[in-house]
Amino acid sequence: MGKIFFGALAVLCFGLGTLGFVVPMLPTVPLYLLAVCFAARSSNRLHARLVRTRFYRRNLDEFVQHRSMTMRRKVTVMALAGGSMLLSMVMVNHMAMFVVVPLVLLVKALYIFGRVKTSAHSS
Repeated sequence: MGKIFFGALAVLCFGLGTLGFVVPMLPTVPLYLLAVCFAARSSNRLHARLVRTRFYRRNLDEFVQHRSMTMRRKVTVMALAGGSMLLSMVMVNHMAMFVVVPLVLLVKALYIFGRVKTSAHSS
């Protein structure tokens, strides 16, 4: 696939990730990670620009570089994701949400606290 296609996907994922700050159930961090992956495939310059952003450096750099997070970052990620997902569950008020959202939160917690290494401090 062409560089233009991956560039367009990178911009789309970055935009959706940014929108995830205000729209519940829209996963910000995974979309930013996808944006960086697509940008790397499309252009070295675009990839460098994305990884220089303050959000990337503050939230993703340590995880991407070392596959680890501080305990504070893990708790923050779970609190923000859990809060927005639980708010969505209550606002939608559909039986499927009362089953799916807790399961997604459980899997997310098991992954973050069980599989992601805990670092002593931010690098």
